[in-house]
Amino acid sequence: MLKYRAYINNPWTRDGQVRAQVIQVAPRVSAPIVNLPIRDDQLVKAGEVLFELDRRTFEAALEQARANLEVTRYGFDAMTPQVAEAEAGVGQSPSASFVLAVTVSAGCMRCSSSSPRVTEPGR
Repeated sequence: MLKYRAYINNPWTRDGQVRAQVIQVAPRVSAPIVNLPIRDDQLVKAGEVLFELDRRTFEAALEQARANLEVTRYGFDAMTPQVAEAEAGVGQSPSASFVLAVTVSAGCMRCSSSSPRVTEPGR
């Protein structure tokens, strides 16, 4: 077993030892390979193309991201007038904002519109 492990780690022949530099290539993205211009055991130099990925995968993801951005912009544009209206309402009177806050936080209670006094239902 020891000789087998030594052979696996350092293979040899009667003519000499075989050594190779092997690297692992791990993608940061997932896509089908459409072109593989190199052959097994081919010497490659820095900057050479090793493989080409299918562009349609990335184009579809880009279109999806653009659609999500458009939906977000539409929602933002729809909320802008509501935010301006709420900001204008807050600046009008402090009692109005107090009544609104009480109404929202205590759904079963009601407030008089003339004063910020809280009354319970039926009283």
